[in-house]
Amino acid sequence: MRHGSLQRRIPWMTVLCVVYGLMTIPVRAQAQPAAGEESASVLVNVTAVVQNASVQMEMLTGLDIGEVQPSQKVIFVDPAMDPGAALIRLLGRPHAIVQVTYSESMEMTNAINQVMEVHYLVNGEEENEQFASTRFDQNPVVIRLNDQGEYYLWIGCRFIVENAVRGQYDGEFLLEVEYH
Repeated sequence: MRHGSLQRRIPWMTVLCVVYGLMTIPVRAQAQPAAGEESASVLVNVTAVVQNASVQMEMLTGLDIGEVQPSQKVIFVDPAMDPGAALIRLLGRPHAIVQVTYSESMEMTNAINQVMEVHYLVNGEEENEQFASTRFDQNPVVIRLNDQGEYYLWIGCRFIVENAVRGQYDGEFLLEVEYH
């Protein structure tokens, strides 16, 4: 740990997945650094275990929101451009039509019921080409798997941290994928 910084982790724990490919990800975050601290590094580790799902979800990279400055009011990870966006690969039947439903926003709460708002942004693309991905403008969204039965999702977010007080915040992100 560097002088003047605080290492913070937001673990995305093992996910609950059912026959339809339901992914529930507990999210944990730490608020901004205390007075006198210059910045904080936030890493989000995401792992997914999908069993008996007709459409599989594989977590390729976790969400990394990088360095957070005490003066920041909003933390933004762009799913189309930011290398810190989480990457999930869907696996299923080639050319299959799939419906994706996800949490658009949530309120993370701490031990004394203070709230931190999180808004999720999801982009998708048939190939693993983040910069070519398209933002989902509806929820749920219907997509088609490629020739190999794959489709890629990038998960970004907007954390509203303006009034967040120091502490641990918990919440849940839901991603559901099923054949349409």
